[in-house]
Amino acid sequence: MPALELAKTIADNKIDVLYDLGGWMDPVGLQALSLNPAAQQFKWVGGQSITTGLNCFAGWIGDEMQSPQQFQDLYTEPLINIPGAYATYTAPSYLPKIAKLKSRTPCVFSNPAKISRQFLQHLQSIPGKKIFIHRQFKYARVQERIRSILGDACEFICPDSHEEALKALNSHAVMIDTFPYTSGLTAYEANALGVQVQVSHIGQLFCERHTAAYAGKMVQ
Repeated sequence: MPALELAKTIADNKIDVLYDLGGWMDPVGLQALSLNPAAQQFKWVGGQSITTGLNCFAGWIGDEMQSPQQFQDLYTEPLINIPGAYATYTAPSYLPKIAKLKSRTPCVFSNPAKISRQFLQHLQSIPGKKIFIHRQFKYARVQERIRSILGDACEFICPDSHEEALKALNSHAVMIDTFPYTSGLTAYEANALGVQVQVSHIGQLFCERHTAAYAGKMVQ
């Protein structure tokens, strides 16, 4: 729907509480919500890399690690932190059993969109090969961008399904966390498979603090 139509639909349905999951990934949604069509509006998860910059939300739902109160000045939304963690993890039925033998070659289990130049330069400083796991690494352009910095010190695994991706992750002892946009769900999955997650950068923004929030739960 166009933004005005969406706002009118929300208002006509007399929504008491609305949770936005789109954030900057859904600019039309944010434009509609900027009109305050619901009685109370909250920002939670999806697209939650930075503040919306809007004052139409009653709160930003996070936790003390990912959006600590001392960073309130980075948000236009009032911070509302859930004790423990802002999200929990339930493993899928096909999660493999923790592999007894794991490769010492580190892996990167991430959407290529999170592979920043800074992160690649960090990988370059780590001796040896790195394995990249994600179906979107199948694209030549993506591989070329990574090889332009790492050269031959990289290998790509492009699973056809999430189950295959978890099996590939399970075969590694270490997963190197991306930055500045860190892992989220994939960090939980690594933890469930007994894979140690290496965190080398913790920033101030929500998107820079995901994996650090789970660090206490990580297998050492």
